[in-house]
Amino acid sequence: GSDIARIKTMMKYGGIFLDNDCYLVKNINNFRRFEISMNWDENQYMGSQVIVAHKDARFLRRWLESYREYDETQWYYNAGEKPTREILQKEPNLIHRVKVWFGVDTKFKMNIF
Repeated sequence: GSDIARIKTMMKYGGIFLDNDCYLVKNINNFRRFEISMNWDENQYMGSQVIVAHKDARFLRRWLESYREYDETQWYYNAGEKPTREILQKEPNLIHRVKVWFGVDTKFKMNIF
């Protein structure tokens, strides 16, 4: 439910979305120049903790459409695994790929604190 609401809100308004447990220590406005910027680390599924997007970003529509085949038995399947495998691995240019900075990399957290 919340993932779909997040996508639809971004499609209506665009802007910056942050999970409620995110804490910014650096201005991320420079990512607004891209159609959409999201975390996608090497050998990982995309992350949706931080999204910076134009409201007409092509990936948002494709991601929303992927929820037509929803799998409630697998956590993060529709939010990360499915869109990575079925959309981004085939068309990686649909997002501006941000590694580490928008994700949950524990090494990054340790370096801050």
